[in-house]
Amino acid sequence: PAQGRAEFEKIQPTVFAFVGNLSVADSGYTDLIKSTGVPWVGAVVDPDWSVRNGPNVSPHSVPNLTSDAPYVWMRQQHPNATKAAILYTDVSAVAANLPPTKAGMQKAGFDIAYTAGLNATAPDYTPQVLSMASQGIQVVYAFSLEVNMQARLERDMAQQGFHPVIEAANLSYDTDYAQLLGQEGSGWINPITYAPFLQPSAASRYPGLGDFIKW
Repeated sequence: PAQGRAEFEKIQPTVFAFVGNLSVADSGYTDLIKSTGVPWVGAVVDPDWSVRNGPNVSPHSVPNLTSDAPYVWMRQQHPNATKAAILYTDVSAVAANLPPTKAGMQKAGFDIAYTAGLNATAPDYTPQVLSMASQGIQVVYAFSLEVNMQARLERDMAQQGFHPVIEAANLSYDTDYAQLLGQEGSGWINPITYAPFLQPSAASRYPGLGDFIKW
């Protein structure tokens, strides 16, 4: 958050708007988004709804509403896998957004039997992997892990021979992911919550995306 604040203060006076933002550290500068009034076109992860729905922020968020579609789809593919674990990055913005994720999974029929916050700089996550294995976890959902954290987690699971029925995450696009893991990352499910706007054909398939890319 402190680094994000420093970057915001450095950049903001010289730009017209911020576009395409997505950060779990935006708590460091949400007050500046509000006070400067600079156009902010992109996600705001901070739980302060007054910032998320401010006049200069788009899109606006809807409080107390989350989609259970990815979890329903996973349950349909593996109806007998219900005992689940959620691992998340142990920072305030991620923790604040964890309850809707839990609620969505539970709504889909998953039993959240294990939850653990992961330190972003920890060298490995073997203790958490062993805990999940000992409890017979069938579903692992990694919530908002940075790509190197995700790679460490997947390697630790493979080293311990822990292969749950469903391995899922909300890891956004990251070109480093395939380079870090190669085939080790095969089989993980990563639901996408945004239109894949880097694909050349995407603009013709999603209303409004052409305008987004143009502007």
